[in-house]
Amino acid sequence: MCYWSGHLSRWISDNPAQWEYGGEFTPVLAVGVLLTWIIVGFIVVIALLRYSFRKETFGSLANIQSKTRAQIGI
Repeated sequence: MCYWSGHLSRWISDNPAQWEYGGEFTPVLAVGVLLTWIIVGFIVVIALLRYSFRKETFGSLANIQSKTRAQIGI
């Protein structure tokens, strides 16, 4: 992911393409790869959040809150 964002920023800043693989810039490919990472990342984050919150109930959250208040002394 870092390579593609750097590739795109080098293309925007008009640096010579001699340092790139193949000697040319491919901004469409870079945007496609970055968009794919964004979409996959959002899907994974949503799945992880749903999984983690599925285990919690309002009762267990209230117990955690009351234990925290008791430790702090509120």
